Amino acid sequence: MNPPSAARAAPSVLVETSTALPLVAVSLTLEPGVARDAPSQAGLTALTARLMRRTAGGRDGDRVETELDRLGGSFGVDASHTAVTLHGATIARSLDGFFALMKDTLCAPSLGEDEFFRLQREITSELVELFDDDRALARRWFGRRLYAGHAFGTPSAGTLASIRALRPRDAKDAHAALVEGGTLLCGFAGDVTR
Repeated sequence: MNPPSAARAAPSVLVETSTALPLVAVSLTLEPGVARDAPSQAGLTALTARLMRRTAGGRDGDRVETELDRLGGSFGVDASHTAVTLHGATIARSLDGFFALMKDTLCAPSLGEDEFFRLQREITSELVELFDDDRALARRWFGRRLYAGHAFGTPSAGTLASIRALRPRDAKDAHAALVEGGTLLCGFAGDVTR
């Protein structure tokens, strides 16, 4: 049985204040990352992270981009073997709206089926393109050899077979595991105080 939410540790918060420019950088990092993916579901956490950004608070991808433009911000997600990171920057006067968008990405993505299947096709195309990138192929080969038998040996983006086998329910389950069972670190830098 999982412990109740109240028993979980509060997120760590790091703040570095500098008023040299009216900008604020924000980073929300959840541990662990794609190393949690089962071999048959390699790439699930990375796909889920991208899907979270595209469906923040029930928005569609175009609406997320329009809001970011209005807020004067930029926002991305990265998924490594050890962490999933939501990161971005905005002008200081838009911090509340920007942080609300990040919160919706983390806590309330719709993870809609249409967007899931659109993203699944995009990732499949990206993986096919890797076959023409010698550096990427070498990096994947060395990773598999160096970390053979360990989760770090599995490509964080997954494989063609693992990505094609994923279903929308898998992304919903991965999101729940990420936000309910992960460790959260929040970092702020720039024109902001604790």
